[in-house]
Amino acid sequence: MRISLLLALTASSVAQAAQLAFPGAEGFGRYAVGGRQGEVYKVTNLNDSGTGSLRDAVSKPNRIVVFDVGGVIKISERIVVSKNIYIAGQTAPGGGIVVYGNGWSLSNANDSIVRYITIRMGKGGTSGKDAIGIADGKNIIFDHVSVSWGRDETFSINGDVTNVTIQNTIIAQGLVSHSCGGLMQTDGGVSLFRNLYIDNKTRNPKVKGVNDFQNNVVYNWGGGGGYIAGDSEADSYVNIINNYFISGPDTTVTAFTRGNSYFHAYVKDNFYDSNRNGKLDGAALCEKTTCYSGIDFVKTPYNYPAPIALTAQAAVELVLKSVGNSLHRDTVDTSLIDQVKSYGTKGGQISDEKEFGGVGEIANGAALKDSDGDGIPDEWETKNGLNPNDASDEVLFSSAETMQFKNLIVALYCVGASCSTLRPPIERRATTKIPSDSFNSLETYWNYLYPWGATHNGGARMDKEHVSVTDGVLTLTAEPRDDQEDPIHYLSGAIHAKSTFTVSAGGGYDISAEFIAPVARGTWPAFWLNAASGWPPEIDIAEWKGSGKISFNTFNTSDEVTALDRDYPNPQEWHSVRAELRDENGHDVRVKFFLDGVEQTTQYGRDYIGAGLRLIVNYQTEGSSGSPGPTTRKFLSVTLTCLASTDSCVIATTFQVRNVEVISLN
Repeated sequence: MRISLLLALTASSVAQAAQLAFPGAEGFGRYAVGGRQGEVYKVTNLNDSGTGSLRDAVSKPNRIVVFDVGGVIKISERIVVSKNIYIAGQTAPGGGIVVYGNGWSLSNANDSIVRYITIRMGKGGTSGKDAIGIADGKNIIFDHVSVSWGRDETFSINGDVTNVTIQNTIIAQGLVSHSCGGLMQTDGGVSLFRNLYIDNKTRNPKVKGVNDFQNNVVYNWGGGGGYIAGDSEADSYVNIINNYFISGPDTTVTAFTRGNSYFHAYVKDNFYDSNRNGKLDGAALCEKTTCYSGIDFVKTPYNYPAPIALTAQAAVELVLKSVGNSLHRDTVDTSLIDQVKSYGTKGGQISDEKEFGGVGEIANGAALKDSDGDGIPDEWETKNGLNPNDASDEVLFSSAETMQFKNLIVALYCVGASCSTLRPPIERRATTKIPSDSFNSLETYWNYLYPWGATHNGGARMDKEHVSVTDGVLTLTAEPRDDQEDPIHYLSGAIHAKSTFTVSAGGGYDISAEFIAPVARGTWPAFWLNAASGWPPEIDIAEWKGSGKISFNTFNTSDEVTALDRDYPNPQEWHSVRAELRDENGHDVRVKFFLDGVEQTTQYGRDYIGAGLRLIVNYQTEGSSGSPGPTTRKFLSVTLTCLASTDSCVIATTFQVRNVEVISLN
């Protein structure tokens, strides 16, 4: 039913335009507003229409739609979604919400968000219509949606459409004889990230215009083609990166068909498994027309808002784990995922949903208690210092971390099957693990050497005597020595934190420090996080490798490294570095790197959630920074202490650190 509650904005309209639709929103549609200016509407029944129905909920603009019921909503006519709607399917109890019997139109549904809902059109739906269709509109995002059984296309975007994202979504089983995944044909920008196209004869998808296609899995397409590259004289500008195409029982043609010279594409690291042998053992597609049809290859990717970087193999793993309405996977989605896991031996196109067992039964469940009807469960309100009997407090929370999301938006991000794991908003969880004055009581917070011993990858052996603290400044001194066995040419200093740091689901860390760092050849100081057990993870918060630059690096494997080098001006002066580690999607960690308060880059650590990290400060030499290291007075660009009086004297260089601080947001 309708709840008369105005959700006042906590930010100006200018600031609002830059707010993510929800944490984890990516791509062209990531800034969809989704009802933040409107009212909460609770769906209280499974009726096709009338008060408390889903159809009524989306019939007027500016609403956040939450669910007190789970089950199948059988519809006779298409559902038409208004502007500024947030459909929060994650709030549905029991087996979630399945909408069955006809399709949806989101034409002109500007600034709408659709999450965690299942839409199954079926043979009884309107002939010649799509299960989901958009003919015009802007700023729309779909996340964790399962859509299937379209009569025309299953999910199509055409016409004057701008800034749309489809992420983590299943697009399945367009009904024969048409059996199409869908058209993605607009110049306004469509992002397709981590989706599963499965059991569609053709158009998986058919792309024209501006499109970013990354980390998707396409399975068991038919003779009409897998990915169709334009097939027209209109120009297209497309990224196709890190996707996996897997043949199934119905596959009779290659992954890419019908491309031409008007289709300008950057292609990279896409894989094709045509073996149908029950194993994922495909090969990388050649970057030639023999693999991609007659498209025009461009040398650099288009600068579109990119997703978290995953390999094609990692994309398959993540899709199997969490694609579609994964909070409420029904028997249909479970069977589709099992097909993919068969790697070519199972699958089939259908002309009637009954061939696949139909929509099945969906449990209703019990709604989470919400005494004041503001859409926020009582348990979350109580945990976070709100009043479960005061509906007005859903607008109060605002922070930089959540881009000024209101309490309700933060709660919706967290709500799943229960509230048992919900925690306070992230900024209310800040706990200092290492204070900025920790060097004044060094051995309280820090151990000497590396966690594993005295040596690592370079020309210096770590030694406690080369570590000193004066007035809160840590100094690590690299002293050239000729009394060590190769490859050791120096004694130097290292410390590591006694604590282990683990980013938990929904949490994070802020880690910062200030440095005077040498940058001459052969000097290799670093401030970094390394795996407490095994390897990776590794995050180099700041590393200087003898090139005059500072490096920011994140390792997923030894061959999969995201790295950025920046100029490092005035190395003899103090500079600040900060890394912000945040849960990206329950599995991966997003890392933002800052130099002197200015953001430099964002990188991602795959499956870093739950992995222990050790913080290390060390001054290594040679190795990756070149050799020989500094041994004479000519290295005047580094801080030095001369140990002799001649012009060619051996010198000791230093790496100075202060104000190291570690804040937990778990």
